[in-house]
Amino acid sequence: MSSENISNLSLNPFFCSKLIHYFIQGHNGKIDFPRNYLVLPYVMYEPSRKVLYKANRNSNFYSLFIENDKSMNLGGIEKRYTMYKDLSKESVITAVNEGLIEITENGEVESNKKVDYRKEKDPNLKIFYRSSYYLGLVFSNYRTIDILIKSGVKEL
Repeated sequence: MSSENISNLSLNPFFCSKLIHYFIQGHNGKIDFPRNYLVLPYVMYEPSRKVLYKANRNSNFYSLFIENDKSMNLGGIEKRYTMYKDLSKESVITAVNEGLIEITENGEVESNKKVDYRKEKDPNLKIFYRSSYYLGLVFSNYRTIDILIKSGVKEL
């Protein structure tokens, strides 16, 4: 798939619903609802996506986004959080409708299907899926409020 096609897909709730799904998989299959809004601001921003693509199981928020002057990868995260909020909502609705996730009575979001970014054949899509998965893995070690504070997001 060409980078032009990826660019066209990037604002598509069907594509973004898959990113949220991979994020939830990286997060052990379950997240609290507000974390849905954090996926797109990180994964759709090329500098942070590149960092996430290189992440591994030992990566953490500090090593990916702060250590060794990597804070530029967080630059503008609050603005992107606001910018992607509506698309995030649409993507969650799409993911529920597609049977990828479900929202529980207590407001948690659970994955209904196992996915593995390593099985994706398209190298451009694989970058997005792997980045989403590792963002979920990294964020699984932090409380939502801590992620929001570290990201500079002041309101939900």
